Amino acid sequence: MIGKYIIEAPYFSASKCLNFFKGLGFKIGKQSILYLEKCSQDGYLFYFLPILSYTIKDRLQYPRKAYLGDTGFAYAISGKKDMGRLYENAVFLELKRRLAPQMGLNYWKSKEGFEVDFTISEGLKTKEIIQVSYSLENKKTLQRELRGMALCARELGAENCLVITKDHEGTERFEEMEMRFVPLCKWLVRE
Repeated sequence: MIGKYIIEAPYFSASKCLNFFKGLGFKIGKQSILYLEKCSQDGYLFYFLPILSYTIKDRLQYPRKAYLGDTGFAYAISGKKDMGRLYENAVFLELKRRLAPQMGLNYWKSKEGFEVDFTISEGLKTKEIIQVSYSLENKKTLQRELRGMALCARELGAENCLVITKDHEGTERFEEMEMRFVPLCKWLVRE
């Protein structure tokens, strides 16, 4: 049941998970939820990505984004295919494989609610920010994604801005920032 909860919620918070289970009548403690989280991560069932913050308090308090170790598990549990989430999950798994242990991997969120899926850092320097969007056909979606990227890039001083999509390729300027677009299939086979 916790697997279904994690799959269907884009963010994982032990407190919210606890409230969900208590609302269903389960008698479970927060320590049990945290233990299940640890076991699911140790067993490569789920990975939990913290928010980018320079304070330990924020990293511990903000919900973590949950990713599957095997994307087939999502379909087996829910019976649905959310291509946007599957693309983002595939990028996460590839980043886990590619990045050196000293590199930091987080997500970023502004006070206004704009989000960037992945920030890659080395020490305190943000090397690259990555946004994953299956489709950019909707102009509002495109503007929202690029606005979040521009805000994040300015705040963190990131120069490499990458948007991974289904089929859009090229480079565009947005708010004085250069954004590269690469299809997922090409990004996965590079390097």
